[in-house]
Amino acid sequence: SVVADLSVSTDVIVGYPGETEEQFQRTLDLLGEIKFDVVHIQGFSPRPRTTAARQPDDVSPPEKKRRINVLLDAQRRIAEDANRRWLGRTVEVLLERAEDGAFSGRTRQNKVVVGAAPLGAEVGTVRRVHVEQATAWQLKGQALN
Repeated sequence: SVVADLSVSTDVIVGYPGETEEQFQRTLDLLGEIKFDVVHIQGFSPRPRTTAARQPDDVSPPEKKRRINVLLDAQRRIAEDANRRWLGRTVEVLLERAEDGAFSGRTRQNKVVVGAAPLGAEVGTVRRVHVEQATAWQLKGQALN
């Protein structure tokens, strides 16, 4: 690979006026092909003074919700698989919170990492963390001294 550990995210709007089931399926297929780290998914809603606001909002709210849920479920599986590749690795984490014996922060790839805060952990510092668990939405690890 050209860039090791590259993280890619995107935004998806479902239910845009005129969106067909076939077009939605192509969006779902694209998520599976590209395997984005993060996908922000939103149902279409018209914005004043835009071309789209003048088009008929012909995808029903229940259908938009269904499509959102289908994409969210697919992305959860993709993100969980992607995060598993971090298991057993040591990463640098910029601490965003360190209180009550716990920390949370982010890696260079914007992965959320949580764990027990080591003594002297301070917000804004970078700590090395050994990743021990992975879910779709975060990594959990042990801060190293």
